[in-house]
Amino acid sequence: MQRSTFVVTPFDAIARAVFAEAMEIGLSQGAVDALPPGNIYVDARERGGKYAVWRRTGADGKALPPAYLGLEGSDEHEAAQARLADLERIERMAKNLRKLGFAGEDHSSAIVLAALANSGVFEAGAVLVGTRAFNCIANHLGYKLPSLATQDVDVASPRAIKLARPLEEGGMLGLLRGTGLKFVEIPGLRHNEPSASWRVVGREIKLDLLVSARSEKDAHGLVPLPALGAHASALQSLDFLLPEAAPAMVVGKSQLVPVRVPAATRFCWHKIAVAELREQHMKNKAGKDLQQAGALATCLAESGALDALLAMGEQMPPPLRGQVKRAFPQFLQQFGDDHRHVAEAMARSQGLEQVL
Repeated sequence: MQRSTFVVTPFDAIARAVFAEAMEIGLSQGAVDALPPGNIYVDARERGGKYAVWRRTGADGKALPPAYLGLEGSDEHEAAQARLADLERIERMAKNLRKLGFAGEDHSSAIVLAALANSGVFEAGAVLVGTRAFNCIANHLGYKLPSLATQDVDVASPRAIKLARPLEEGGMLGLLRGTGLKFVEIPGLRHNEPSASWRVVGREIKLDLLVSARSEKDAHGLVPLPALGAHASALQSLDFLLPEAAPAMVVGKSQLVPVRVPAATRFCWHKIAVAELREQHMKNKAGKDLQQAGALATCLAESGALDALLAMGEQMPPPLRGQVKRAFPQFLQQFGDDHRHVAEAMARSQGLEQVL
């Protein structure tokens, strides 16, 4: 029996319950404290009594200046102790989820996502996309899927995004530098072209800001987003992902970060289409797109949502449907006998019986 090229493993009821509890706590945070909890100790001075001190580590891994909390037993000390206990609980939950096999993000990426969440970017309609969204969606579906590493944090924004609280001076670059990570703009392809991407000096992490292209001619152009003090790259068919996006939670090393991700049914079809749009030198990414789409389709089918997936396929606009049609033969190749019925149902729903 030929097996599919991807492995789909459902989490048991206990693991799903642990994730549900963590999600409730993660989404109820007023703001995400992105740094590790650190520790509070009492500094006994020769004069003036004993003072409580909170020591923590910054985003760059270096020790921050100690934060003095006042005299031992003061209101400030007790409030900090309570806050520390909350942060330690969240850190334990994040670590436990990772041990159970839920997909997690590296520390720097979680810090970046926390900054975006705290700024209200996701609340205003932005959506996490790309591989990090795939990992997040897999967690929420309750399946352990092949977790694929990526350097990019891809965020799709509505063109008319408006934040409840304006960003501080410096726009997106200022927001990113406020994390403590050394972000710089990635220059555009043409001289004096504004940037829509930012990277961290010395680390393999990059943020790409995206919007949907209004036409094929508009694709890969730059669109100003005044509310974010930035520009975004226009991509084809991205508007298919934004409707029905839902709150979700990213698992960091010591954080639970609230974000928004596309509906799994939309994300699955879009991944197939994106694979067809990849240029020749990016075919390895196309293979990853198809693998993610296949894994998600299988999870949805095993969860009883195959009909919902097929119905969403019928809602695709003609350009997206054409991209899916061209990519489908390659998409089908990764399915073994164990999951082939899922791909066959998807093909028949699109009138693609000839590829079976």
